[in-house]
Amino acid sequence: MIKKAKALRKELDGINFTFNGYSAKASWEEIPPQPMPLNRRLNYLTRTHNNSTTEITQTEKDTYHILKEELPPVLEKLKRISEVDIKNLESEMEKIGAPWTPGRLPELN
Repeated sequence: MIKKAKALRKELDGINFTFNGYSAKASWEEIPPQPMPLNRRLNYLTRTHNNSTTEITQTEKDTYHILKEELPPVLEKLKRISEVDIKNLESEMEKIGAPWTPGRLPELN
């Protein structure tokens, strides 16, 4: 079960990286070129047009289409992990009487 839990943690870390990318110590400019994290795209999209009275720009449209393409597979993976993989691991833990872990609700008999 520890191997399963570590594998799930690794998948979740990958999803977190997809959303946030590398963390900068001072500013975004100091990070070497890399794929744009989803959160950065989403923030760009919402912040640039929030106070604007103009039409949606082509860059905003492009950003939206990229998010529309890249976000669903990540959400599906996250949904599978939370609804299937973690629940299966919790069931295995309950069967063997494993001690309580954060996020796992005890069952009273």
